[in-house]
Amino acid sequence: MDAKKYSITSKQLMTIIISSQIGLGILTFPSDIAKITGHDSWISVILGGMIFMILTALMVLLLKHYGSKSIIQINKDLFGNLWGNLVNIIFLLFFGISAINGVRLYCEFIKLTVLTNTPSLLLTCFIMLPIFYTAWNGLKSFARFSAINYIGLTLTLILIALIFKQFNFSFLEPVGSSGISSISQGTFSTVYALLGPELVGILFPYVSDKKKVLKYTFFANLITTSFYVIVVISTTSLFGENMLQELVIPLIKLSRTYYAPIFERIDLFYFALWVPNIALSTGGYFITAEIAVRQFLNINKHDKLELIIFTVIIIGLSRIPAGLNQESLLMNIISIFGLTVIGIMVLDYIISFYVKRGVK
Repeated sequence: MDAKKYSITSKQLMTIIISSQIGLGILTFPSDIAKITGHDSWISVILGGMIFMILTALMVLLLKHYGSKSIIQINKDLFGNLWGNLVNIIFLLFFGISAINGVRLYCEFIKLTVLTNTPSLLLTCFIMLPIFYTAWNGLKSFARFSAINYIGLTLTLILIALIFKQFNFSFLEPVGSSGISSISQGTFSTVYALLGPELVGILFPYVSDKKKVLKYTFFANLITTSFYVIVVISTTSLFGENMLQELVIPLIKLSRTYYAPIFERIDLFYFALWVPNIALSTGGYFITAEIAVRQFLNINKHDKLELIIFTVIIIGLSRIPAGLNQESLLMNIISIFGLTVIGIMVLDYIISFYVKRGVK
């Protein structure tokens, strides 16, 4: 591949991870976790974030063990070509399904909120154009575009500060009353929302300052966890757990609670500025899945035809799930797949101390 188009810094990797974690998931996450853990949801988010920080550290340590190799190459070193490729198929399925699900959810969100009468296939093609364009120009282009994600995060924090006086923190009491079982289930439910650090397994070879990857992946998880905790506490304090469970998109509902003297519909401005975050969340998995396919097939050139074919396949497969029930099932599958992929990388790290083949 073109080194200039794919070389990124550890800070840019952090930005890609954050944009992959925060985008689609945060829109419905507060209500989804409230159905499981109630007003103690913020505790589950903190626990889930801490677990992800530990797992991410182990994944980065594994990659550093092998110098500049991706997890696709590491699996071949550890298990041989046959078994290594079988393990790699799990990674390809995970990143591929995540990209497919992201495209479908992105389309459904736009169709539900704005373009209700636009044919789904046509809408999918249009929303994929900016993602395809950044992938066409390489990983560095996408990493630079991902920085726009911070605008949405900052706007959300400002909005929360403006409506802070409306919060009723008694809705968070009594702390811990949901019980260990519910909090544990809520912690597991954070998996889909916090998925993103596993992208480092594919993107690590393209990071120029690899010594700083551990630090910046830690910051990525810290920023994401902190943002989720703030949003969950804010929505619970504003709506209460019973009302929160009934809301479809709590974050958009939250934006409607602030009334400005000049801007009549703040939620419309907020929605418009949040759409790029959704695109980045989808694009992170899309470009990573495409790079993973290249690594698996040993395609070293930035083949534009391969990217076009890959995009058409993703768009086509994204139309398969029928209805929200199948989408919900697919999200659960992705969560299990994500934990499996992370678990394999942690297991690889342990095995690497005994199987020295390929270790630097």
